[in-house]
Amino acid sequence: MGKFSQFTEEQKDQLLESLEGFYQDPDVGPQVQELIEKKFGVTDPALAAHRRQRAETEALREQIQSLESKQMEKEIRSRVDKEKTDAQKRYDLSEDEMKEVSKMMIESGIGSYEKAADYYRLQKQAAKPTSDAVREHSSLTLPNDMELFKDRNGWARKEAYRALNEIEQNRR
Repeated sequence: MGKFSQFTEEQKDQLLESLEGFYQDPDVGPQVQELIEKKFGVTDPALAAHRRQRAETEALREQIQSLESKQMEKEIRSRVDKEKTDAQKRYDLSEDEMKEVSKMMIESGIGSYEKAADYYRLQKQAAKPTSDAVREHSSLTLPNDMELFKDRNGWARKEAYRALNEIEQNRR
């Protein structure tokens, strides 16, 4: 017989009670039940129910995480789309121009449609050629005064005194 035969009946009862305590214990009970299942091939109904509950809980947890992910993605997409639309309206840009803005955001590491659209608009303005009217104001034009052609030095002196008198009058 084995070592179990060396125990008295009272000791055997105490051993069975302690094993039953292990079997029912919430901390180590599932492990004891799994060991018994592994050794003898008998599955405790509570262990089977616990496994089903754990599998269902894990499946529900995964569904919740998936839904939260989708919701967060939806909110982010909505926020980005609104920012894009607002920038497009504010800077009066076409769809093709907004594609360029998006491309610039990626290439330049700009994280805001507002900033990227403003930067794009400024680049676009800087690249525009100046009009003839602007060139007229910025180009050097000679005064249409006959005295300039008759006596340049006298004309220059007269203009200098006129400018100095004007400055002096503005100081008062």
